[in-house]
Amino acid sequence: MTIQDKITDTRHRPHLLVGVAIAAIAATIGFVHTMDPGTQAALLVEGGPVQSLTVVVYAVCIALILVSWSPATLRSRWNIPAVLLVFIFIELDLDKSYFTVGLLKSRQYIGDQVALPERALSFVLIGLIVALVLSILIREARGFLSELRDLNPSALAALTGIALIFVSEASDGIGRKLEGLGIVLPRQMENSAYIVEEVVELGIPVMFAVAIVTSTASAIVKPD
Repeated sequence: MTIQDKITDTRHRPHLLVGVAIAAIAATIGFVHTMDPGTQAALLVEGGPVQSLTVVVYAVCIALILVSWSPATLRSRWNIPAVLLVFIFIELDLDKSYFTVGLLKSRQYIGDQVALPERALSFVLIGLIVALVLSILIREARGFLSELRDLNPSALAALTGIALIFVSEASDGIGRKLEGLGIVLPRQMENSAYIVEEVVELGIPVMFAVAIVTSTASAIVKPD
């Protein structure tokens, strides 16, 4: 292999890392499906190994940002680690345990189940989260779309992580959601959806970590 070939190969490594991460998430879903129900339940239970690891990986994402970003970048893009911190709170179920219904549940804001002071606080907190997300969209959207057009590995990893958020939300309680439409899922399909939901929730911060790592790698290794 010539020196030029080695340089080219190095440039492709970030894309390879994205592919490996996606394959690992898919393989993990398949592997958990092969386990007996008891082992699945022990792994995926609330507060169990998978959820705990998910929190750890989000924390790793924040640590990677603090280590790899310059102080100036941190000051201008503080909202990104802030959103990751919100994800940690949600993963720890703090959005549920400290609220009557749940900060992200519509019934927290309508009906008469929630006292007025708590409802007012909920509106303030959800408004802050929405403002945080909107600030990221406004600041990052143009550059992000440009990087996607260039097939930038960091953008591809981030997009995969965002897509997995929607997959997780779609899988969450899918049996209950479809029952409202008169569709009853077999127990096995509900269990599969539950496995997908829990493993994909772990996959989200994994892809965000890959996005951070490949962003740093792309900044170091640039085409001539």
